[in-house]
Amino acid sequence: MGQGIWRLTLAANVLEVIPIKHLLVFTLALVAMTLSTFASTSSALSSADSLAIASAIAQFEAEAKAERVLTQDKRKENRQQLVRKVLLNVGKAAGIVLLLLLVRWIILLIGKKVGDEKSYDNVVEGDSVAILLVGVPSQEAAAGIARTLVEERVAACANILNGTCLRFPAAEAVPEITMVIKAARRKLKTVVKRIRDLHQIPTPEIILYPIEYGLKPYLTWVLESTDSKPWWRRS
Repeated sequence: MGQGIWRLTLAANVLEVIPIKHLLVFTLALVAMTLSTFASTSSALSSADSLAIASAIAQFEAEAKAERVLTQDKRKENRQQLVRKVLLNVGKAAGIVLLLLLVRWIILLIGKKVGDEKSYDNVVEGDSVAILLVGVPSQEAAAGIARTLVEERVAACANILNGTCLRFPAAEAVPEITMVIKAARRKLKTVVKRIRDLHQIPTPEIILYPIEYGLKPYLTWVLESTDSKPWWRRS
């Protein structure tokens, strides 16, 4: 508190000794010198600093650009590695699926063959196959008809039964050969037409017997034997 009073007293004495006009001139001169010195110093520092700042900025930009390029290359490489990995995994999965399908097909094929050959209770409906009974006057005629039907794949097979006879009302019995022909129902019209073409009698005895049930391998064989497609295209 005493120092503050002393300073105020000293300032009042200075103001009383030095005229106000001289004090103002001195203050203005001091301010001008200070501003001049600050301006010259600032100008010199700005020139040096600008070079340093420009160099620092250029170095920073170069480092940033190099970092961006490195980051882009690394990102591109990672993306390529990811694509290769995905394609490799997809290829492996596809290969496994194809292998499983192949194994399944082989197992089903083996099972079908074994079942067809060894399963004697594999009985199915036989509506796709029919039996035809045909009366023929001689053994030679029956053999000729049977051979033609089988060779033309119209019928699967034909049995020739001897010892039968044909009896008309009020007439003597006439010896006759009976043929048992197995064929696919889809070819019945063709079978009947070929029998009539080959038969010696204008109105031959042709009787159709549908098959209600039968062993599946045998029925399949009848259908395959009367299939006109090449063997490599048959199902």
